[in-house]
Amino acid sequence: MAGAFGQSTGDVFNPLQRPAKGRKELTVDVDGTEVYSWQEPSAKAPETHVLVRGSPTRFGDLVGPAVPAILVKQQPSFPAPSDKTTQRRLGLARWMASEQNPLTARVMVNRVWQQHFGQGLVSTANDFGLMGAAPENPELLDWLAHWFMHDAGWSLKKLHRLILTSRAWQMSKTPESLMRYRRLEVEAIRDSMLAVSGRLNPKRFGPAMKPGIPQAALEANTDKDKIWKASDEIEASRRSIYAFIKRGLVVPMFETLDLADTVSSCPQRQVTTVAPQALSLFNGEFVNQQAGHFAARLLALCREPTAKEMEKMRVFLQEQPLEQACRVILNLNEFVYPE
Repeated sequence: MAGAFGQSTGDVFNPLQRPAKGRKELTVDVDGTEVYSWQEPSAKAPETHVLVRGSPTRFGDLVGPAVPAILVKQQPSFPAPSDKTTQRRLGLARWMASEQNPLTARVMVNRVWQQHFGQGLVSTANDFGLMGAAPENPELLDWLAHWFMHDAGWSLKKLHRLILTSRAWQMSKTPESLMRYRRLEVEAIRDSMLAVSGRLNPKRFGPAMKPGIPQAALEANTDKDKIWKASDEIEASRRSIYAFIKRGLVVPMFETLDLADTVSSCPQRQVTTVAPQALSLFNGEFVNQQAGHFAARLLALCREPTAKEMEKMRVFLQEQPLEQACRVILNLNEFVYPE
């Protein structure tokens, strides 16, 4: 959960009392999928003390489970241990989603608002503390958070519907509306190209697919022995959310079009406009491959072309093959900038 937990006062730091030392185990789900899960070996947690001046060797007062005092007027109650677990994680989870902690709802509705409008009501989406930015419209933020908890029952689907059917969202892009043009994230651009080309593989779940890496990018990599073998075209045509990402070797198209930081928390995508993006979208191997598939379908913008567009396309097709015309369409602003 994004948010500020305040700074320690004085010489002590009061942490949540840690649970009993757990272990990570490989388990098999009902559908045969292997997953790692955290197991607690005992319902008895070790003692936790205040650490004087943060020193791990200087124990202060014995403390029980609690949440940061800056966030509450009264500490929530934690469930008693069961026969297998301390249940402290359950207690913390219940408090995080309770009416006594509106911060969770505020952060969530702010992230959804940011997703649709490009910037949240709080511009520092990862910091709701004293050092973060003040809400642009605090009354709206509080109203949305209250509605999300009580009327929507924490349903993100209902929250999306509320925003997308609001007058604020449906206003046209004029200087008066202050609505900013936003480019789609690279994953959405790639998925949209696969969708209009008819090659999008709707397969869900399972292991990640391995997207292809251009040979030039592979030559520049210093760890060639650990470069993955690319999936076949059908498997590699799954949604980008299933793409295998390696911090030391990011797919060039993803990196050029501002993939989220793979090292630290990324509250908002950086959006740049640089020449390599145009080269990647016009000359890249993936784009040209999808343009070839697209040429057999010709469906991209969900609207009929204007008479002027049709005339320009006829002139273009007199000199260039249909595949090149499709490549041009995939590079239109209308394709990568949602209305």
